[in-house]
Amino acid sequence: MPAQINPEESELLYLVQSDDESAFRTIYIMYSPRLYKNILRFVRIEEVAQDLLHDLFIKVWDKRHTIDPQKPFKAFIFKIAENLVYDFFRKASRERDLKNMLLTQYHFIQPALNEIPVDDKYASLLHAAVETLSPIRKKVFELCKYEKKSYEEAAVIMGISKATVSDHMVKATKAIRHFCMKQPESFSALAVAVSLL
Repeated sequence: MPAQINPEESELLYLVQSDDESAFRTIYIMYSPRLYKNILRFVRIEEVAQDLLHDLFIKVWDKRHTIDPQKPFKAFIFKIAENLVYDFFRKASRERDLKNMLLTQYHFIQPALNEIPVDDKYASLLHAAVETLSPIRKKVFELCKYEKKSYEEAAVIMGISKATVSDHMVKATKAIRHFCMKQPESFSALAVAVSLL
């Protein structure tokens, strides 16, 4: 069933299109609590959620002339929020300090495979991703990531070269990230992918 259009909201959006800041503030008041709660549920850091919410409404204001008041605004604004959260995790993967903060917030996996909590959905997702690897690549990944073996040590154990170990690790990590990004629980999957960097 198509989403119903709220006439009052539609009128506000027409005013926003006309650069009416008062109407924009009303839209902010209407949506910001739900959006903040939703963003915080994924990033788990209040300061980050506040910044993303701020960025979100800047984007909405910048895109105000492209808003269609006759289409559901909720879908439009929540899609922008989703994209901002994705961008946040992508940037986090390149920022070590923020990555460490995320690891603390999400209580990621322990170094050894047998220490992974069965009820930890993030660890379970990672485990499922690892199971998709080929036997050799899976073994290399477990040695280096879970058992903290160096590439040299893993090479000796596996009877392969250090370069081959490195190649397996690069491809395994890429495959696991790809697996996680395809899962329905996409934001949890993104957090798992960040933990592998």
